[in-house]
Amino acid sequence: MPELFQLDKECKPLFVAGVPADQFSATGQLWGNPLYDWPEHKKQGYAWWIHRIEESFKIYDVLRIDHFKGFSDYWQVDGKADIAKYDASNLGRDTICLKASKKHS
Repeated sequence: MPELFQLDKECKPLFVAGVPADQFSATGQLWGNPLYDWPEHKKQGYAWWIHRIEESFKIYDVLRIDHFKGFSDYWQVDGKADIAKYDASNLGRDTICLKASKKHS
C-alpha cells in the first residue's frame, strides 16, 4: 500500500523521519523511515490502522502503541538529506486516527 506513505513515483521516500540537531546530536538524527500520507489515511477512513488494531486484538489482550506522540506531531526531513541538521521541520497533526480506532474497539 505505497499510497499510504509519502513516496515518489519510484516508491522512494519524499520525506523521512528524524529530528534536528540538539544537545544529543550535532547533526540531528536521521531515522530514514518514510512518513505516512495522513490525508490519504483520512480519505480511506483510517481503514489500514483500524484493521491493524483489530488484527492485533485477535492475538493480544493488551495493545501498546509505542511512540504514540508521532500521531499528534513529528519531524520530517527531506528524503534526499544526508543529515537532519538543516532539513528537519516540525509538523503537527490531530489524533483523529486514534479517535477513529476507538470507535471500533
